[in-house]
Amino acid sequence: MVASSPNLIAIAPSLKPRNLKEVMEEAKGGTYNYGTAGAGTTPHLTAEYLFKVLGKVPVTHVPFQGAGPALNSIMGAQTQLASVALPAAVELVKSGRVRGLVVTGSKRSAALPDVPTVAESGFPGFEDVTWVGVFAPARTPDAILQRVNREVARLQQDPDFLARLAATGFEPLGGSVAESRDYLHKELAKWARVVKETGAQPN
Repeated sequence: MVASSPNLIAIAPSLKPRNLKEVMEEAKGGTYNYGTAGAGTTPHLTAEYLFKVLGKVPVTHVPFQGAGPALNSIMGAQTQLASVALPAAVELVKSGRVRGLVVTGSKRSAALPDVPTVAESGFPGFEDVTWVGVFAPARTPDAILQRVNREVARLQQDPDFLARLAATGFEPLGGSVAESRDYLHKELAKWARVVKETGAQPN
């Protein structure tokens, strides 16, 4: 496992709601939609779970071909919200072109420290992240997997690499090959539950 980043739910700067609770109240009227980088992505499933299962509000998903178009859509007031991986939106939030509503990690992101977490905003224990890992064919010898894992671990100690991660909202992940497999299996089980509970569709 290489790195992880919280997802970000952003809102058009022109809209009145200032926090997640206010968005949830206004969205009960059924007029809110949100853009993502595509169906089946973690930001899509995160928003489905947050709004439809926990908040019980009828938001509409609008899939785009990438986070950029989803963010452009709220800047153009075509959609009210966007749910994207945090790195795609960091500079737009800092410049004020979009407003960060919540991040979905267990703690605030160092890249956007003023944006609260979902847990802080009324849903304790909520945590969803987008992660990056290195994969290999199933029959790759264990010695090679261990070597790759050692190289990733070495890279995660490099100050320049860590600074680049932090600037975009990522944090390093680590662990053994076995721990990486365990993390992956837990993520698969978690998102399978989310798909079942939300009824999310691939298109």
